[in-house]
Amino acid sequence: MKTEPMDWEAAITAIRDSAATSATLSNRIVAGVAETLHRQRSLSSSQQDTAKALERIEDRLSSLAGEIAASRSLTARQQHPSQPSRWPILALCGLIAAVVACAVSGWS
Repeated sequence: MKTEPMDWEAAITAIRDSAATSATLSNRIVAGVAETLHRQRSLSSSQQDTAKALERIEDRLSSLAGEIAASRSLTARQQHPSQPSRWPILALCGLIAAVVACAVSGWS
């Protein structure tokens, strides 16, 4: 069995080409990961700012809800004010009618 001698120069050239391609692809991957991490940090910061803004809005809405409820109850009282009792007026009318009746019956 005869084996052919190995062409070491061609093998080393192929390995160098493969290593260069691998290095290029690795650099692209690392750059993509770095860009993704940068975007994630930026979005995380934006998310935190948005969460704080939403919390402030919720606090303001809850305080406005209390003010609206108080305003509605005040408006309801103004629309339906408590009417004074009519009994004193009716009693006064009855007393005046009795006095007039006595005066008219005394004249006759």
